[in-house]
Amino acid sequence: MKKKIGLVLGAGGARGFCHIGVIEVLQENNIPIDVISGCSMGALIGGGFATGISSEKMREVASRVTTRTVFDIDIRNIFRGGIARGNRAINLFRKYAGATTRIQDCKIKFSAIATDLRGQKLHVFKDGLLCEAVRASISIPGLFQPVQHGEMTLVDGGVLKRMPISEARDLGATIIIAVDAIGPPRALSSNSTFAVLDASYQSMDWRSAKHEGKEADILIVPELKGRSSFIFRNNSKAIQIGRDAAIKALPEIKKILSLN
Repeated sequence: MKKKIGLVLGAGGARGFCHIGVIEVLQENNIPIDVISGCSMGALIGGGFATGISSEKMREVASRVTTRTVFDIDIRNIFRGGIARGNRAINLFRKYAGATTRIQDCKIKFSAIATDLRGQKLHVFKDGLLCEAVRASISIPGLFQPVQHGEMTLVDGGVLKRMPISEARDLGATIIIAVDAIGPPRALSSNSTFAVLDASYQSMDWRSAKHEGKEADILIVPELKGRSSFIFRNNSKAIQIGRDAAIKALPEIKKILSLN
């Protein structure tokens, strides 16, 4: 049976730009990607790549992204479930991936995860509008307004699951390369709003994430250290750190591919 490689891109906010570097290295070494499953920022970058957006274009877009271009914050939105509407982030995605692109039409099999607050369970997008799936997956609770999808109220998939590994296997992947852009929790750096959000984001699914990673054939954890998930600045540095981590993992990746 032909092996199928699944790339799992985890949550991470601004830290998730490391995913671009990982994709670049895989492409440069002719490692095919048959399936992509993403959560939050991993869904955004993975969804873009699945539609055919080149890593060069992703890098170009990343160079223009700032905290201001991502967060359309207005305190008046607080009674709508989040202080940011999320329009800026998803409009930028639509510009490059297309407003009407459907998941089932992607060049690479793709899925994204979100958390249904009403049902208290994970929702997996395997079809439908790609931009809607990505918008739901990136909806960090309290920051971005949730997405209403039928009877569901959807927020960031990372609330329940940081890396959708089993979801990639459900799409047919037999070898999983997973990227954890968050890693283990770090100490609170300050009492600023973004610092508190960052510390909470790191911690909210760590207990499950450290076990999830064991389900991957290859787990890549870029050494992003003190980089914030919520401060979009010097994004090329995160991309380079992703490259470094992928290059370090290459011998193990090639070994596993040769054994299967």
